[in-house]
Amino acid sequence: MRAATARLRLALLAGDSDPEIAGYATKILGETNPAGAWIRERILDQNPRVQLLAIQGLAKAVTHVAPPKRQEFEKAAAAVLLEVLSENRNEDAYIRHAAVFALARIGDVSALFAAAKDSSPAVRMGVCLALRRLQRAEIAQFLNDSDPNIVLEAARAINDVPIPEALPDLARLLLRSSRANEAPSEKMKRDQSFVSSAATESFVLRRAMNAHFRLGQKGNASILASFAANGNAPETLRVEALELLSLWAKPPGVTGCRPLASAASARWRRGSA
Repeated sequence: MRAATARLRLALLAGDSDPEIAGYATKILGETNPAGAWIRERILDQNPRVQLLAIQGLAKAVTHVAPPKRQEFEKAAAAVLLEVLSENRNEDAYIRHAAVFALARIGDVSALFAAAKDSSPAVRMGVCLALRRLQRAEIAQFLNDSDPNIVLEAARAINDVPIPEALPDLARLLLRSSRANEAPSEKMKRDQSFVSSAATESFVLRRAMNAHFRLGQKGNASILASFAANGNAPETLRVEALELLSLWAKPPGVTGCRPLASAASARWRRGSA
């Protein structure tokens, strides 16, 4: 009885005019209510402090939902979080992070896959970051995104986390960049699905080269050698390709990255056959 009374008071305080009180009441309500309560109006609140705390409460609320109601809860929560990402437009990094964290904790991958083709770059970025947290190989689809920042985030996730199953997809970006001795800048003009910023391209291609190094097959070494010989490629990247080749026979023991992806290496061989 006392718990029910306390939850009722929290629900009333969630509508308080003071943003701190409203925000924390909503957060605590989500964190402690056994029914997994959350308040849509606070999740979409115009006050960023209230919104942040409400999203944090929602991320915790999912742990309280009973299995029979879990699927319904996940779909409703994922939908409002995707709406948050869309309205935020990548402007508030704290709000985006909170929404991404909540989406990953909810784990409704079907909702994430459906939103991966959203017209809003902010939504696609959020989905990409959530898939990174979930370490899903499907993040590779964002390597073909029209937004260079999303391409970079996908490359970072695959290489840095890492996500071994997606390494072959990352490695193929090097082929797209150096195909037929075509200058990367010309390639970008013709293929808008590839990165469209010289700086971003450099960050992505470094990770693509490292993917070849980690896959470690003869074909991967051949592609790195071809890239290093490509006079149209940036000199700094060509030098880095040569450095990787010099380490090919004996990968550095500190990183120990070569043996990482035997299954991914097999996938590379199948895809390149």
